[in-house]
Amino acid sequence: MELTEERTVGIAIELWEWVVATGNHKSEWPGWEKYGRMMANCPLCEYGYRIVRNHMCRNCPYAKRFGYCTRHSSPYYKYLTAGRPKTKEKYAKLFLKQLKQLKKVRA
Repeated sequence: MELTEERTVGIAIELWEWVVATGNHKSEWPGWEKYGRMMANCPLCEYGYRIVRNHMCRNCPYAKRFGYCTRHSSPYYKYLTAGRPKTKEKYAKLFLKQLKQLKKVRA
């Protein structure tokens, strides 16, 4: 499957809408059957990896706009490290909101 930047962002939004709706981890997403497994269970990581194998974050649409998702201040990092389901949901929603902002930039 060819991944364009626009398609990558769309898949990431679809994935995180599911995460927010279900509270499940992204690795459990049924969409992997449709799109295939991706690097770190993330379309953004997969996109960056396909462009520059050793520097995948350099071409990540999220990193270009908001910085690395693994920074301690990012909603994604806070989602990963949150213990309570309500806290995870809060940060998953914030991350999804940022992903949707990426789509608006592309439109």
